[in-house]
Amino acid sequence: MSKEIRFKTEIKDLNRELIKKIESREGRRELKAKTKDVVYLNKIFVIRFNSDDKGNAFEKLERDVDMTILNSKGSDAVYMIIKSPGGSVTAYANAAQQISRLRAHGLYVTAFVDEVAASGGYMMASVCNRIVAQPFAFVGSIGVVSQVPIFEEVLNKIGVDVRVYTAGTNKRSVVPTKIPSEAEEAVFRKKLVDIHTAFKNHVLKYRPTIDPEKLMEGDFYMAQDVLSENIVDEIGDSRTAILKAFKDGAQLYQVNTDVKAKSGGLAGLVGLDAVLETSIGKAIDKLFSMSHPNESIR
Repeated sequence: MSKEIRFKTEIKDLNRELIKKIESREGRRELKAKTKDVVYLNKIFVIRFNSDDKGNAFEKLERDVDMTILNSKGSDAVYMIIKSPGGSVTAYANAAQQISRLRAHGLYVTAFVDEVAASGGYMMASVCNRIVAQPFAFVGSIGVVSQVPIFEEVLNKIGVDVRVYTAGTNKRSVVPTKIPSEAEEAVFRKKLVDIHTAFKNHVLKYRPTIDPEKLMEGDFYMAQDVLSENIVDEIGDSRTAILKAFKDGAQLYQVNTDVKAKSGGLAGLVGLDAVLETSIGKAIDKLFSMSHPNESIR
């Protein structure tokens, strides 16, 4: 049976959650009384991006950003907690654009890297006004890589003849079903270089003092080693910052999108032929898309 993906975005009062963690009943009562009728001039919205959320991470981010913009004003701030080693060029470019939307709304955005924000993850972090990272967090990896397994010899051995038909000289210059010519590889490599150049220009737009020759050739770094290089601005972590803001009297909100999969009911009752056709189609699409550099920003 097919499953329908449903998203639910909400804003939770993080201050209330933190008050609940105070062990002393008197302490909780005292803090509740102090904050009961307080009107906060500024708010901090906490958004978490974790690429481990699979394909839902990017749509969740879009919805979290929408909710934040609709419920904030220009004097508010955002804590963007990023955990990602990178991935698809277009997906992370769109994720970075979501952070640009927050800044365009007038919000001050601080990126927190508690574990890793490399390649596409750093593409996102670089857009933020400020980057705070744990000393051993991995950052950087400003480069592009693409892996294309070539199956031509294997296919020949088992008697499979795959023919790829294209219109356009450079359409599918490198495909898994045949060994590419030098000319085809040159075209493919140029595309990777173009993407890398665009990536470097993107980072330099927001962090113009980074040395591209030294720090934008694909290597990753521990945050503590590049603090003076403007890759990060401060050594720290998100939990400490959130607790400090709470103690300093800020109003914090957790923005979160829950994802639920619901069975498709009668619509999910499809025949075996349809299932096989869909699966085979996806497998073929995946095979040929493996040669596309769009899957390669790591």
